[in-house]
Amino acid sequence: MNSRFYVQITFFSILLFLCLPLSSVFAQTQGGSGSIYFSFNVDTAFVQFGINKTTIQKVANNDTLVVKNGFYHLHLSYPTNEDVYLTLNVLKDSLYEVSHEFDLNKNSIDLNSKNASIRYLIGGDLVALSDSNTKIKLEDSTIGEEFAIIDLEKNSAQKLSFQNPEYFSKHFQVSQDESVIFKEHYFHSENQSVTFLEFIPSISQFKRKEYVKTGLILGSLIASTSFFLKFQNKFSDKKAEYLSIRKQYLNADTESQALLLGDLMTEKAEKLKPHNLRRNLSLLGVLAVLGFDVYDKIRYKQKVSPPDQKKFELLLEPNFEQYISIGATLKL
Repeated sequence: MNSRFYVQITFFSILLFLCLPLSSVFAQTQGGSGSIYFSFNVDTAFVQFGINKTTIQKVANNDTLVVKNGFYHLHLSYPTNEDVYLTLNVLKDSLYEVSHEFDLNKNSIDLNSKNASIRYLIGGDLVALSDSNTKIKLEDSTIGEEFAIIDLEKNSAQKLSFQNPEYFSKHFQVSQDESVIFKEHYFHSENQSVTFLEFIPSISQFKRKEYVKTGLILGSLIASTSFFLKFQNKFSDKKAEYLSIRKQYLNADTESQALLLGDLMTEKAEKLKPHNLRRNLSLLGVLAVLGFDVYDKIRYKQKVSPPDQKKFELLLEPNFEQYISIGATLKL
């Protein structure tokens, strides 16, 4: 009995002894902190922590950040360079040095590049551009008018809408990407490509929500085309009768027969004139409607001024002032 009790005590003592180092290591992974020292060949760079739940921090050369101990995914960023990816396992009460030299010969800031610092400087990962009187919405929330920058939700598709009072709304599905997303949509004909449908009369007016003008153009075109087809059919029938008489006249064997057919041919020719006039007038009506439709499209295109693209650059430039001043250029 006593020997068995002694064996049990010895076993639990050994188990406790073995568990102590494990407890110590576990405590290091759950609590405590370490330090990361950053060394760059630029005054300021950017560090993105994490992959799924990312945070971006502006870091000066020779800065030291105190972080919780654990495993880190890091992206080192500078606006004119591509990101540099590395991993780091930070242990408790330890100091780690992260050193990198960026290529300073590059002087173009590509806003579409895979660069974490672009998101930081812009303040989002979606840039939306449109006309001056257009509201920009993400889902059902207005995020701006003409120009907007916003963060998208991770691992989720969202509806981006451009709403202009003169046009039907335009919708896009957007989701977060490795680079900044630029979404542009201009309703004004000056700035959008012409589609096949826009060659159809009244379509452009309908897209601009000019319903009265749409109705007048479409109604006039239908009416004038219907009259043209009606009078064209009657003209064709009367002309067929005239040509039949004329053929008989040319084949007449006697003078009396020729005189009779000649008088009949003259009568048919006189009856043909009003049908020809109505046909031509209705054709002019069709051409007039088509001409007005083209004129209205051209007049609207001349009236609408293109959006000021410089506003976009001016809104972004202050954030990049440090890099613009050293000769970098924004590349949209």
